[in-house]
Amino acid sequence: MIPAMVLFLELLPDRQLRLFVKRSCLLGAGAVLGAVLFTPNLLLDFKTTLGNMAANFAFIKNYNVPADILAKSWLEKALLGFQANSLYILSSLGYTICFSSLVGLLIAGKRYLAGVHSPDKQQHNHTIFLLSVALFPVLTFVLSLSGKYVVQPFHFSYLVLPLTLVTCVLFYTLRTSKNILLRGCSILLVVFAVVEFGRVSLQDNFFWRLEDNLFIEQNLPPSIYDREAFYTHRSDKIRSLFLEPPGDSVFRNAKYTAKGPDARLWNAIKVAPLPQVANPVGKDWIFINGPTFPRNERMLVISGENYGKTIKRYLVLPADTKIHAFGIRSGSYPTNVSISYGNTKTVVKMDAHQQKTVVLDPKEWRTSGGRKPDEEKVFIIPLQITVPHNDIWLTLLTSEREVELFNIFGGGQDGPLSPPEPIPAALKKEYFSALGRIRYLEHAPSWQVAAGKSIPMWGVALAAGRYRLIAEVDGLTNKSEISIEFEDARGVLYRGRRQTFQIHKGIQRIEYTFTKPFVPYQGRFVISGINGTCQMLTFKLFPDYKTIADDFNRWRTSGIKPAGVSRYHKTVKRER
Repeated sequence: MIPAMVLFLELLPDRQLRLFVKRSCLLGAGAVLGAVLFTPNLLLDFKTTLGNMAANFAFIKNYNVPADILAKSWLEKALLGFQANSLYILSSLGYTICFSSLVGLLIAGKRYLAGVHSPDKQQHNHTIFLLSVALFPVLTFVLSLSGKYVVQPFHFSYLVLPLTLVTCVLFYTLRTSKNILLRGCSILLVVFAVVEFGRVSLQDNFFWRLEDNLFIEQNLPPSIYDREAFYTHRSDKIRSLFLEPPGDSVFRNAKYTAKGPDARLWNAIKVAPLPQVANPVGKDWIFINGPTFPRNERMLVISGENYGKTIKRYLVLPADTKIHAFGIRSGSYPTNVSISYGNTKTVVKMDAHQQKTVVLDPKEWRTSGGRKPDEEKVFIIPLQITVPHNDIWLTLLTSEREVELFNIFGGGQDGPLSPPEPIPAALKKEYFSALGRIRYLEHAPSWQVAAGKSIPMWGVALAAGRYRLIAEVDGLTNKSEISIEFEDARGVLYRGRRQTFQIHKGIQRIEYTFTKPFVPYQGRFVISGINGTCQMLTFKLFPDYKTIADDFNRWRTSGIKPAGVSRYHKTVKRER
């Protein structure tokens, strides 16, 4: 387009029509040759290729355009295109550079008119080139928005070069002017550009150095549900993954939705009255919306060991939500935990196997979105957690009900307990069915267990409650016998129920059920060989959903608190 405008602007003062025609033919021939070289199918099958190109242009023009817009006249569509996209594209390109380019266009136009009869042809040619470059973004902008209703900023990325070139010429003109006011304007131009593009650069740098929310969209659902559930049940929205409105990079952090089976149920109950375990998904974002699952990605595990550890996350909260409390649990040894939440800081001292809740209100956060009436608005709040040694489990509690359940399954350390509200009767059947499709904890050790050997094989952090451990075992001899028990991770504080199993030759499943108090929070399973030899292939651990529900129902009707939500067991001796 720029060469064509140069030829046209040269024609007006020179009026050399023959030369204009020759150069125009040469330019047109070059354009045709370029099209043929880069689209050789035009030579092989001209009609089909031309039809495909026309269809592709039509597809691009009408892509994602609502049917009611397509039905309007060309003029109506053009006006709507300008109304919907003008400020959006100008803000993406930069108001400063667009305004500067427009001023540069006016100056170049004035110089062109003044130099029509000037003898200095070289200077006039420079003016023609500058005017053509300055006109190019304006004409492109008008043609694009009048012909396409749905546009994205990257569609106009090629305009950055001519806009920058004209702006630089404007700056030079102002800077070299003898007028002190104009020289001052050149400084203001630089300041405005630095401020505007500096802000945009900081915004882009923030999101570019963090993972795309597409990672959560792809990895969150399979971390929560059994794989088979996706094949047999419809998936619907469980989490909105909005981070930023469309910008210069529309493919980064596009608005995604995490989907999963039984979404209606989970969105209705919000959180199940069950003990939760950590679900480490992602390394940057935690989305505080939608239901909370028993395998909870809002529970963070920080293992400081002997040297300490610091982790940082960004909490993404819709405008109408907040963090009600931070639930903290410690492992087998005492430690401290430092929390910085939106620049509000606190240090919490923890004894071994202790639980505390902390309430913090942030002082600083980033606001994203909400610029349009129908656009989401979220607050992005930095969270930094530091542990100098040993282990901490920190849970983001997003409702008063979650705080209540956290207290119940922690043995009531923060005050008196009352039974949680029951699942609505109309959802009860659906509730138990849905829990069967939820993942909790799995382990695939493939360890061989021989007679006379004990293996402390699986360390876990479990809140108070009733549990089922389902194991897949391969008997290597005709008859084997093993035992399973749950104990303190250090092996000194607590030993739970021990159960023996007869193992036949071949692969089979066994189930170990046990009731656990909160202390010890950090425990392990110990498997012991009594007779024969077998191979432990896989373990799957679940809360005993129905027994927990029965315990809570008995608590509501008779006032008897379940043993499974106590802080300590009645005795530290081994149960038989």
